[in-house]
Amino acid sequence: MRGNIRDPLNTSRDWRMARDRIGYPTVTTHSFRKTVVTTLDQSGLSAREIAEYLGHANSSLTQDVYMAKNTGGIRAAETMNTLLASLNLRGLCGVGPKSAKKYPGLPQKSGANLVCTV
Repeated sequence: MRGNIRDPLNTSRDWRMARDRIGYPTVTTHSFRKTVVTTLDQSGLSAREIAEYLGHANSSLTQDVYMAKNTGGIRAAETMNTLLASLNLRGLCGVGPKSAKKYPGLPQKSGANLVCTV
């Protein structure tokens, strides 16, 4: 409708029907927002630039809510693997089956999600 405010209930209903029709019943509008932020982040934009694009006053909100939280964990695991490789202990530290998909570059180890016996 041009020139009028949409009723939020109608918008929610229309969105629900559309996502059910295309086979993605759990996708929310927030999912799209997170996808945009992830794409901008991977393209090299700073948190401040992304926050401005989203209309956030503080980049900390953007970082806390939308940006990837696992990059530090991945970097830490890669650092440990480098260290262990230099000590010929690489086989002692790895990820379990649950985390293997999340951290595909790391060696796999059965048991807990992240196993390090060093």
